[in-house]
Amino acid sequence: MSTTSKSVIHVGSTEAFQQAIEQTALTVVDFWATWCPPCKAYSPVVDAYAEAAPEGVQVLKVNVDDHQEIARKYGIRSIPTSIFFRSGEEESRVSGALSQQQLAAEVQKHL
Repeated sequence: MSTTSKSVIHVGSTEAFQQAIEQTALTVVDFWATWCPPCKAYSPVVDAYAEAAPEGVQVLKVNVDDHQEIARKYGIRSIPTSIFFRSGEEESRVSGALSQQQLAAEVQKHL
């Protein structure tokens, strides 16, 4: 029996982002930047959650400096911000770094 490991998807373009959030039932998107200390603290939490995420949940990361058009479209004013999308539609968002338990609890609200 083999197991597959899931991991965070780093968005490469606006089109890839749109396609990713539309193709999965629930997508968690972490908006971050390399210069942001809270983002650096939150990144391992997001990575660990992605590895353990339930079936049907994918985790994306969007660097707001590299993808300003996506950040603008979703009105990202502070980072880190996590947005929860269901089939391409925003359901909720949380600003600030969360613990792994808090992130799991937020995702559970949408399952």
